Amino acid sequence: MGEMKGLKRSYTCDVCNVTLNSVAQYYAHLQGSKHQNNLKNQLCVQ
Repeated sequence: MGEMKGLKRSYTCDVCNVTLNSVAQYYAHLQGSKHQNNLKNQLCVQ
């Protein structure tokens, strides 16, 4: 994959309150078990 120019340099997951450095890390985080648990817990609270 080539270098992506003009994209954001950081990505924030408001559910987990974490900041990630790349879109690849962001998408990997969204698939992770901690994020899935946090998302489930947040949906149950609302």
